[in-house]
Amino acid sequence: MDCVRLGSRVAGEALRRRVIEKAEALRTGGVNISLRFRSTGPIYMVTCCARPSRAGHNAGRESGRDAERDVTDGIAMRRSLADAAAGTILNEVEQAMAIESLNQRGPSLTADEKADVCQRALRLLAEAAEKPTHEELAQRIYDYLLEADTLILEGFLQFRLRDYMISISLCARESLLSHLADREHREFVKLLRMFVESQESREDVVHVLRGIDGAYELVSDDGSRIQGQLVDAVVADLVDEGVDPADLLVSALISVAPARIVVHFISDQDTLDTLESVFQGRVEKCHGAGCSIAGCERALVSTSVVTAITTQEGEPLEPIH
Repeated sequence: MDCVRLGSRVAGEALRRRVIEKAEALRTGGVNISLRFRSTGPIYMVTCCARPSRAGHNAGRESGRDAERDVTDGIAMRRSLADAAAGTILNEVEQAMAIESLNQRGPSLTADEKADVCQRALRLLAEAAEKPTHEELAQRIYDYLLEADTLILEGFLQFRLRDYMISISLCARESLLSHLADREHREFVKLLRMFVESQESREDVVHVLRGIDGAYELVSDDGSRIQGQLVDAVVADLVDEGVDPADLLVSALISVAPARIVVHFISDQDTLDTLESVFQGRVEKCHGAGCSIAGCERALVSTSVVTAITTQEGEPLEPIH
């Protein structure tokens, strides 16, 4: 009887389910398959056997055909088991390895945080060059099963797919660091919002412009620079320290404490999100058309669009001959 054993420490139930599905498909195709399941310490083992075509040994041509059929059944069984093992590694084992890495590096994470960071890691891993495709992995496992009758999924990952294993750990680490940075930013924004809400407004309306050099400028309704505007000075002092421009803008606006903030530049979503998070209910975007504030990017863009539409719909600029 031709038998192959597969085992897993972290994904036994998923492996069992996939092997059962493959065994049913093999039986439908006429392969006589038997399965046994047991736990050996922390390893859940699945034993899959392809039974001989006949119980006895016949002589002659029929015996030769039976032997050939047994070989074919053994190959089909290994193909199916390799496919089941590959699917389990690329899904349940990969995720479990990422979670184990997070448990070692970020034991203080809540269950929801851990799930979020794990999903980030898996998205990064999906783009990693070290991650094999399902077909590639199934072929490598099949080649291994032609030489061996026992395969532990985590061991195969550790010793035969070392680069992939390292990539799982690195993606988990990168995702954790990104999550911690985001959490720190959220906590900082929350503190800033509390501080802003405790302040009395010093200006009714502050208009935020952005110069050609990228420096922000705060102006009043009449277009004059607001006294105490700190952006240029802060940028000059901290530009070499890699401080985020949005954080610099927030610092300047806090120093002015406006009741309303009108954004006149084409803002990236992150900057706008930061402003709206800190100054909840106070931020609005200029509509552009008809804006009287000199240097308004939105007005320039709006004017360009209107001009383009007028040119297309009006009389042609050049006579047609």
